[in-house]
Amino acid sequence: WSYSMPWYTHSSPVYSRKNKIVVCGSEEGVVYGFNALTGDVQWKFQVGGAVKASFALNQDERYVAFGSYDTYVYVLDIKNGNLVQRWETGNIIQSGAIFHGEFLYIGCGDKTIYCFNYKNGECMWSYRTGGRIFATPIIAQGNLYIGSNDGIFYEFNLINGAVTGMFQSIERIVNQAVFDQETNYFYLPTVANELYKLRYENPFIRTGDGNI
Repeated sequence: WSYSMPWYTHSSPVYSRKNKIVVCGSEEGVVYGFNALTGDVQWKFQVGGAVKASFALNQDERYVAFGSYDTYVYVLDIKNGNLVQRWETGNIIQSGAIFHGEFLYIGCGDKTIYCFNYKNGECMWSYRTGGRIFATPIIAQGNLYIGSNDGIFYEFNLINGAVTGMFQSIERIVNQAVFDQETNYFYLPTVANELYKLRYENPFIRTGDGNI
């Protein structure tokens, strides 16, 4: 099956195997929930700006989260598209979100990384970096990692947001890093046409082994 949205589609979809639903956003500010088998639109959710980022599913696949160019972060019930939580930030959101337990982490164009409790609606902590954040965070070795347009790859304590390590690259970091659990290496791209290979060493990120 296929489905044509009226405006451009820049966001990456997410698939819930449990619910057989695919969720995707578009430039028109509409988030769609599709029946993964037939392509039928199960639900739509209208926001006030473009949805360019990827989507996140929580562990039991009950909720889906995303940010929008309307400066808000949303959590929806994936079965029916109903609003569960919403938080306002200070700028557009192009970063994808990530769930961990009852917490939701996301970067923002206001240079800030946020941690929200999606169960009680509280903002647990936030940290302002030196540049806008377009990259999507990852969780590895019990920490949160995200790159910023200030060229720094940050390591945060998941619970209190304390910065426990960082790596300074020479250019902006706008994409998500990946982590290999078997080798303890991060692979980090920058807009300077570089790919860094970084070694994880508790409690800090040390200088990389080199770049490719």
